[in-house]
Amino acid sequence: MGFLEEQEKSSKQFSSNALMSNSDNSSCVIQSELKKGETFLWSGKANSKNIFSKFTLTICFVFISFIIFEFFTFRMIINQRLNFGMFGIFFMIFSLIPFIVIIGAYMNVRRGVFNTVYGITDKRIIILRNSKRRQVKSYIYNNIPFLEKNVGEYGIGTIKFGNEPVTLANLNNRTLIPNNPFNTPSLVEISNVEQVYDIIYSQIKQHTVDNSSS
Repeated sequence: MGFLEEQEKSSKQFSSNALMSNSDNSSCVIQSELKKGETFLWSGKANSKNIFSKFTLTICFVFISFIIFEFFTFRMIINQRLNFGMFGIFFMIFSLIPFIVIIGAYMNVRRGVFNTVYGITDKRIIILRNSKRRQVKSYIYNNIPFLEKNVGEYGIGTIKFGNEPVTLANLNNRTLIPNNPFNTPSLVEISNVEQVYDIIYSQIKQHTVDNSSS
């Protein structure tokens, strides 16, 4: 209820298109998870093109940076006539570490893109992951601490409604690689993000009113 008091948003009338799924397959998956008396409102998946383009830029930046670093290091070795030996082996291993880390992060995000389905009902937000094992997470509207949206080009964006878990990678905001967005309670890079945000906002508002009147 806290963030609702801070929101200054006029109520909107949702069109029927705003309540439709943007993927027939995701609609079937989410509807199979519905409980008795639960109404389906929306389902969808992350826009893979948007996510992969951002990671491609990161990979290119890291690649170019280390190519430059390696060039000047090899130049120093040649100019100083240093013995390549063990130093060279260590240098080559060290140079590969960032690429291994980035590729690992890329594969984790790739699994998140293709194995995660989002759903919205009149009772909760559903995040279903189907990789090695089926995992279903439900977020009841009354327990959502805040609601944030990040809108990008073509109406594609992310809706965040929870904090990411504290890990060694993001402790004190010190990160070596981009955080995996699929680790945070959020709808990542979805189409029609404005409409989906309005659906969630209206449901939270409705549940807040119902609780206060009961």
